[in-house]
Amino acid sequence: MAPVAVLDFLAGLVTEVPRHIGDGDDDHHARKNTDVIEIRLAHFSIKEYLMSPRMSSNISATFGIKETDANIRIAESCLACHLHWSKSVLATPYLLREHHLWEYVVAYWPKHLDLIPSDKCTLSVTKGVLQVFTRGSQSLLNMARIRDPDRWGCDSAWHKTADELVLPLYYACSIDALKLAGIIIEADGISAIGEVSGNSSFGNALQAAVWHS
Repeated sequence: MAPVAVLDFLAGLVTEVPRHIGDGDDDHHARKNTDVIEIRLAHFSIKEYLMSPRMSSNISATFGIKETDANIRIAESCLACHLHWSKSVLATPYLLREHHLWEYVVAYWPKHLDLIPSDKCTLSVTKGVLQVFTRGSQSLLNMARIRDPDRWGCDSAWHKTADELVLPLYYACSIDALKLAGIIIEADGISAIGEVSGNSSFGNALQAAVWHS
C-alpha cells in the first residue's frame, strides 16, 4: 500500500499542507528549494481529544494516546531507524531524499527524549542512545553529516569523516539536548565534561553548552 493511501483512512482528521522549503530552512537541509506536502492534524482539538483522560472511559479507549508513551515509542523508533541505516551507508543529501524520515530522526529525536520523564526512560532508549553516540562510530558520523553541531546547514558537513568527529558529549551539548547529555555523562563519567574535542569550535562540552544555552 502506498503511504499516501493512509490519508484515505484519516479523512477529516488530518490535512495536506503544501510548503516550499527555502534556503533559510535548516530543519530540512537536504531538501532545500523543493516543494513538499506536510501532514498536519486538521484542528488542535483532535490532539486534545486523543490525549484526554476521557478516552480511557469509553469505547474509543484503544485509540487514546499518552504523551510519555508516545515520546518513548518515537524515540525508540528513531534510534532504531538511524542505527539500521547507519550500518551500511554514509548519509548524503541523495539518501536523505530517499529515506524521507532520516532528516526528521536526526533533528528531532533528542526533543522526544527530553520530553520523557527521567523515571520513565526505558532501557531500550538508553541502549540506543549509547549505540548511536559511540565515539568514532558510523552512526555518530551520520549524525554529524546530517546535523553538524558546529556548522549546521553547511554543505561541508557532507564531507565529514570519522577522524573529524567531535566527542559525543560535545555533540549533545552543541544541540542543547539535556537528557542526551545526561545519559552520556553517566556512561562516560564526569571527566567527559572537560575533555577537549578536536575539530570543534568551542573546545570542550562545557564551553559548547555555555555558548548554545
